Amino acid sequence: MKKIFFILLLLFLWVINVSANSDYITDYTLIDCINWDNDSWVAFDSLKSYSTLKEWIEKTIDYINTKVNKTWNEETASWIIFNIKVKCSFEDLENPRIDLDFKGTNFNNKVIIEWIDNGSLVIKNSKFRLLKGAWNIIIKNASFLNDDMWYFEDQVFNSNNSRINPISNWITIYNSYFKLNNSNQLWITNSYKYYRYRDLWSNYYWYISNYFNKLKIINSKIDVKLDWSYNFKMPFFLNNSKINFLNNTSSWIYDISFTENWNSSNFPRLDYSIFVSNEIDMWGNNLSIENDEDITFLNNKIVNFNNIDLWWKGVFINNFIENNSSLDITKYINLFNNIFKSNYVDNNDIHNYRRNFSLENIWSWGIWWIYKRVRNFVFWNIDINSADLFKEVTWKDSENWLGDIYVIFSY
Repeated sequence: MKKIFFILLLLFLWVINVSANSDYITDYTLIDCINWDNDSWVAFDSLKSYSTLKEWIEKTIDYINTKVNKTWNEETASWIIFNIKVKCSFEDLENPRIDLDFKGTNFNNKVIIEWIDNGSLVIKNSKFRLLKGAWNIIIKNASFLNDDMWYFEDQVFNSNNSRINPISNWITIYNSYFKLNNSNQLWITNSYKYYRYRDLWSNYYWYISNYFNKLKIINSKIDVKLDWSYNFKMPFFLNNSKINFLNNTSSWIYDISFTENWNSSNFPRLDYSIFVSNEIDMWGNNLSIENDEDITFLNNKIVNFNNIDLWWKGVFINNFIENNSSLDITKYINLFNNIFKSNYVDNNDIHNYRRNFSLENIWSWGIWWIYKRVRNFVFWNIDINSADLFKEVTWKDSENWLGDIYVIFSY
């Protein structure tokens, strides 16, 4: 009996020692496929690394959820950045789906997954799933190279008793590269689910939907290699990035549609896509942007297109549009302070109150685009405000950004 007690005591002390080595404030979890020891791994101890990508990311997040993010611990557990650094490729995993279940909503925490050095984290034939309530997950310096698989998906529910709340599931990508083609997308087509069931108590019909366009992509590049026409499923927020459409058959012209959701007739829709300071190279294809009042293009450059259809509901402010022939913008009522490379026709605004110009006729182009757009969706977690947008476009600080230039977002 004493011997058993002694063994249990040693085991208890060993567990305490392992936990004591976890330093989530100043250290990080290391996943290393070369120098590792799966028998002595420790969360947030970079000297005790682990080799299995999927398992170790999920275990690290579980460590945070169970040991740090506790309801009685909000004061000391809030505003922490947890780091997971990697020296492995997400390639041909036995289970290609990696669950990101980081419960940081109530703590304003963040978890960052990135390559340990200056190289790139390779993600190939793998995908990430965000479980309901996942929040503030960041991936840096990654190369997304799937051939025929989406990169992100939501947890799909079949429950008849609960709704999927769009307040969950944010993921931000910095300084990365995406490869797309006709067989894949940034996020899965059917991660948008539409359920209809009857509530036996109230005799009403209810709808359950599963959201996912909660991607924020910043300072990155997206290459789309095409063999036929394509619906590009837009991320929620794209900033300081470049999209290239590359035709495998150079003599063909394809129809490219920018959409927030796969089918605009579905209800409820996946609303909101905001593009700020990006370059879009259409490779001579036709461009159509979904007719939705919740799409905003601010300070972008759209080049090398054949035909373009911006529709009338979207908001387009301070963009450069490289049209090679005259463009009729009469029906595009929400175009303000844009520059067109060639001539344009606007039969609704013959005095040019909206201040759109061609390169040959810029007589008072400037920051006239002040535009107030109020929304009550407080859950859109964008780390950029109106003052940031003003400075990005003008390179100047705004003196009164809370008043006159409250653009696009509402808090």
